[in-house]
Amino acid sequence: MTAELNRVSLIEDTYAYVSRKSDSENAEEFKKQVISHISKIKNVIDADIENLSDEDFLKLLASVYSIYLDIDDYLELFSRKYNKKYTCVIEIPTTMTFTDSATEGHGKSFDWWEQLYQVVLVAAISDDMDFDHNKVYSKKEIEKLVLEKTIILLEQKNKPMEEENENFRKEPFQYFPIDFDFTENGNIISGFILDNYDLYIEMLRKKFTKRKILIDMQDYICDLREEIDGLIQYSRFDDGMYSEISKLCKEWYETSGTKSDFKLLQKKFNQKIN
Repeated sequence: MTAELNRVSLIEDTYAYVSRKSDSENAEEFKKQVISHISKIKNVIDADIENLSDEDFLKLLASVYSIYLDIDDYLELFSRKYNKKYTCVIEIPTTMTFTDSATEGHGKSFDWWEQLYQVVLVAAISDDMDFDHNKVYSKKEIEKLVLEKTIILLEQKNKPMEEENENFRKEPFQYFPIDFDFTENGNIISGFILDNYDLYIEMLRKKFTKRKILIDMQDYICDLREEIDGLIQYSRFDDGMYSEISKLCKEWYETSGTKSDFKLLQKKFNQKIN
């Protein structure tokens, strides 16, 4: 699982439309961003993280992280769902074949022909399967493995093959439902996640403990502070557009009470994490 702390890009966002928007409009972007970031920090500090509902816990995470699942996460979820230990993902060659048209080129050089394809199934396998890398699996064998949840089908691949191979026992194509869309791997709203929401939340709660979230927020606060200070320092220079925007931002930040609010928030955070 990859969990990236959301970026604080205050300077970049404030100056994004220099010369295309007025100084006051660009300064408004600074105000909006600062208020939003402070609000996120406050929500985390005030939250009773361990007792949040699943929905509120997920919203809290989404406000400060970008979360991407990898195949190891799904292997863990499969294992918990089916009470087996799924260890890896492999390609299983099958005896199933079908014929379809294949094309090449375009225009006058366009060509097409009938192509024979072998069905290869991508699957997560459990540790009770003695997988034979030299074997081509029949439909009956695949049916049994799927029924017993020894394998979890992730994807179907169709591989071109030679027209005739006397050692290869061909069987007509049979569709096997894909339990999990492998192409959605990493997408936190994949069908499998929606169907197994409780397992997914349990995994997130295990990884994102209260302590971890607070430690990560320490970096978030530091980034915000550096971005604010970095932008405001431009107000000391007389370089036209950037300094004028920075002067407006500095004036608002120091007179609106936002600077004091941010300092108090940092103090409250330090008391909570220590």
